Amino acid sequence: MRNIIFDLDGTLIDSRPGIFAGVAHAMTRLKLPLPDPTGLDWVIGPPLEHVMRDLLAPHADDRMIQAVSYYRQYYASIGLYNARPYDGVHELLENLKSRGRSLFIGTSKLTPFAEAILDHFGLSPYLAGIHGANPDGRRHDKADLFRHILESRRLKPAETVVVGDRQFDVAGAIACGLDVVAVTYGYGSADELRSAGAQVFADSPAALRSIL
Repeated sequence: MRNIIFDLDGTLIDSRPGIFAGVAHAMTRLKLPLPDPTGLDWVIGPPLEHVMRDLLAPHADDRMIQAVSYYRQYYASIGLYNARPYDGVHELLENLKSRGRSLFIGTSKLTPFAEAILDHFGLSPYLAGIHGANPDGRRHDKADLFRHILESRRLKPAETVVVGDRQFDVAGAIACGLDVVAVTYGYGSADELRSAGAQVFADSPAALRSIL
């Protein structure tokens, strides 16, 4: 594989603290009960609009757009950097780049957020491109995002693999005819990933080096 498209949250960085705090901030601004953080990992990975819609549904609250706005205001100023790269990620990316791989990011985060995080943690120099969702909702679906990366970067599907931790990464890759490696150290369970169609798994960034 010449080209590798990495998901960001749960694949390269552990962003749980900042995302959970952003969700809590949005719910507080809406004067709604805070969600129990136990079992809340499902909010990491899907498009933010879907997350807020599902969080508001039990309250019969339709203020999804306002919730997204509150979340992004907080996340842009504080939550972005309340994260950390997984152990071994720097070494993984350095190794892959030294072996001639072209590395890209494909995330449901807004592109400026992803760029700021990757710059902050010193991961940007390893990357050939950073691609995320648009504020208007375009390319928040992983299949649409991966197609955009393939087309804009002129990548051949047969030479490209996706690495991600959630069913959305796996399903999006398969929809685009791409191979996929599912990581089990992120936020998606092995059962979720397998049900989505994953067949190759890695339990650490170090394990990815031998696979990729």
